[in-house]
Amino acid sequence: MYSRLSRHPKRIALLLALTIALALVIVGLPAQAESGSITYRAAWEWGEAIDTPGPGWEVTTDLGYRVQVEKGAVVFYSAELLACEHEHTETLWQWLGNLLGDLTGPTTAYAGHTDESNLAEVMPILVESLTGPATTELGSVQVGEPAYCQGHYLVARAADGEMAGRSLTVSGTVTGPDGTAQPFAIDTALAWGTIAELQLPYATGDDSAAIHGEIGNDTLEIVIDRKLDTLFDGVDFAGMDATEKAKTVLRNLTNHTALLIVSGIGH
Repeated sequence: MYSRLSRHPKRIALLLALTIALALVIVGLPAQAESGSITYRAAWEWGEAIDTPGPGWEVTTDLGYRVQVEKGAVVFYSAELLACEHEHTETLWQWLGNLLGDLTGPTTAYAGHTDESNLAEVMPILVESLTGPATTELGSVQVGEPAYCQGHYLVARAADGEMAGRSLTVSGTVTGPDGTAQPFAIDTALAWGTIAELQLPYATGDDSAAIHGEIGNDTLEIVIDRKLDTLFDGVDFAGMDATEKAKTVLRNLTNHTALLIVSGIGH
């Protein structure tokens, strides 16, 4: 005669899985993946840009234009670190969860609910002044990936407030190589982003090679550092149309962004 359990193989498998799990816990096998935190800060680097009395600043571009910024803002839409490529090792509880799922059958999936979101993302949708550039704390996130190699920075339009429907606006006075001064204004709703390797601050030469940030007990602190003095490089104020001027400024802003590991573990 067969026992009742022999007629229920799924129950046998479940009982075996729970027995193995209990044994592994007793011998001290870790039950959860290591997690940690990342904090983000937005900052500006002046470079050769010159602070002027009152709000604003000025810079001479690579094309010889002297640009005086008198009003402006940009929308810091989001930032995130991108994990280094690696294989995920299944933890004990993930293995048990998958086994239980196999035993109990498929679950229901709902539209709009996926596992594709990046836990390392912050989305402040912050309006930053371009006349009084400041350092801003963007917040912290809890993550579970072991290491991060790259970061993503995005400028995009705001949905409401003073920058509703716009991603960047800047105006002031520009003086051409011939000495003629005239007002200028650049205003756009275009979104622009960049993916960059992580770096250590003030790195030069071989030290500027790409590194990665490891998640551990210490918080990984990231500074998204943008440059003011290259913002208008390549902008032909006399020859470009409004769209090309805006694209060039956004390209300069994102291409010269550095994602710096200033605290935590970086290798």
